Amino acid sequence: MLRLHHPEFFDTCAKFITVPRTHEEHSSLLDEMAVCKCDMADGRIQALHDNDPSGPKPSYIATGWRFAHIIDSALRPVREDASLHKVEKNQRRAARRGTSVPWPRSPLDILPYGIDQSIAALAEWVEIFADSLYLSLFGTIMTLLKKAVVPPILASATLLGRFVEIAEDSLFALSGRDLDAMGGFSHALIRTWQTSQLFKILPHIFDEEETRELLKRSTEQVEDDHESRGLMSICVFAVTVLPDLMAAASDEETRGRLNDCLLSFHVAGILWIHRLELPHDAEKYTSRLVEAARKQQEAERDPVWAAYMQMLNFDHERCWAPGCRETFAGAQRVFAACSGCGKVTYCSKECLAKAWRHADVPHRAVCKKIKYILGETTAEEQLGSNAFVSFRIMCAVRQVERAVLQDFCDHMAKLKKYMSLVPIKREE
Repeated sequence: MLRLHHPEFFDTCAKFITVPRTHEEHSSLLDEMAVCKCDMADGRIQALHDNDPSGPKPSYIATGWRFAHIIDSALRPVREDASLHKVEKNQRRAARRGTSVPWPRSPLDILPYGIDQSIAALAEWVEIFADSLYLSLFGTIMTLLKKAVVPPILASATLLGRFVEIAEDSLFALSGRDLDAMGGFSHALIRTWQTSQLFKILPHIFDEEETRELLKRSTEQVEDDHESRGLMSICVFAVTVLPDLMAAASDEETRGRLNDCLLSFHVAGILWIHRLELPHDAEKYTSRLVEAARKQQEAERDPVWAAYMQMLNFDHERCWAPGCRETFAGAQRVFAACSGCGKVTYCSKECLAKAWRHADVPHRAVCKKIKYILGETTAEEQLGSNAFVSFRIMCAVRQVERAVLQDFCDHMAKLKKYMSLVPIKREE
């Protein structure tokens, strides 16, 4: 409703919090807005001030927070279905149906100053006011833009450390509380839910090397440099605290909210332990996470499961040429898929040619195998619903060769290592 009926207001909110500003510029605006400049000679303005003399006064920080809340609330309903790269396709479809083009149409609708500059600007807001709402907003932006946000997030000198500190505060505020007294919509519970929205998407858009950098920098950027604090420690803390809170909650709504939060932290912890081959240390990472990570490791020895998960990786909307980091959202267009397999996307003919004849991981070695797997399992239809059971059944019914599945998995594992070798730019 906000976007449809008040588009100018939404754009103003987005521009206000994503315009590039230095820390000094923020401080100057903070001081300037702290002083009332209203013309008290106007009786109506004087009356407005007099009617609520004890009420909260407008402030720069509060204005930014409210605008961030407006943007997050407007984007959350569309984040799962938005196709920011399919601008021309969406326009043609809308013309045929006589409807308007789905919004958001491009990354600039959300981040008007470009992805890199806007992420840097939002990082400054987090530095000014470390609130869990910004974690929810970042989670929403990551869901919409996927791989395109990875470089600017890793490039920030402070952002990941603030993620850790905000997450810690939100979980500490909830732990040891009387949930029945708090009620289902308590501020502490909402903050924890907002925090969990970031952790829900974080593990799924960073590859192995990026994940290693993500966790390393999150620990380095925590202000006291305590080695045990970081994104991984947040997951450990969450899976330790939240189950007891769920057991103590008497109403179904509160238990449901807590379960959603727990699932986000639980999955993130499992994937990070498994992906980085962290030691299965139950004392350090809890028996709950370690046991789940061990099961994940065992499951990936099954080529059917591994092939299914590798197919899901193609939803990252990126160029799959070794060494290329271009994304759909960054380029603001859809990339053409290989005409052979119809699945693997490349940003240009040059990248396709490079991938096709690569010395170590040539796409031509698996092109027909990918097409075979997709054809025999109708994986293209099944992946959207995450229906692994259907995928496994189709593999059994069609007698898909396990050797082909294994070859595909081995190729993808090697390819991802090559793609992780691209240097990550750092903010000095």
